[in-house]
Amino acid sequence: MRVLLGLVLGFGLSCAAPALADPCEAVSEDGPLPGYLSFGARFAGPVTFVIDGDSFCVAVGPGHDQWVEVRLAGFFAPESGGPGGARAKAALERAVLGKDAVCHANLRSYDRIVAECTVGGRSVSDLMLASGVKQGGNGFSQAAAPIGRQPRPAAAESGAFRSCAAARAAGAAPIRRGEPGYGPWLDRDGDGIACE
Repeated sequence: MRVLLGLVLGFGLSCAAPALADPCEAVSEDGPLPGYLSFGARFAGPVTFVIDGDSFCVAVGPGHDQWVEVRLAGFFAPESGGPGGARAKAALERAVLGKDAVCHANLRSYDRIVAECTVGGRSVSDLMLASGVKQGGNGFSQAAAPIGRQPRPAAAESGAFRSCAAARAAGAAPIRRGEPGYGPWLDRDGDGIACE
């Protein structure tokens, strides 16, 4: 299986062209969500394609119908055609392309899954924040409002934060199991303390 995924990854990386806007087909925009992508589920695989500065494909199987489009939960990249969009995409490519990602599903957003992902044990959202790319885009203005002026918008429907970056921005980290804001995808080592 690993050899087959390697071949698919190599083929996907060599054939990816600007004309192929979104090869991730695991989630259809109007169909049912695959069970392995339910809220809080863990999925993993190589990153085969970077769409923009905060979205990429994770291959959980060999075909495009098993490539999950991920929208990062804790980072808002500038829009692709706007200032900083190309720089954000290049930074995300350096951070994740061709590497194994481990993700925890959060909410569905159209044909993609909002997720907190790690590569090499490091949060991809944190890697993007550390890259020097300034956040922006359509969803950033609400997320960037001063903490005292918003009621924890970074929390998912379950009340758990979407990412450790969001928990830290709200001053809630670390979060212990059972406390408001805790989610199993935030607890990388499973010790009951998230966003350490």
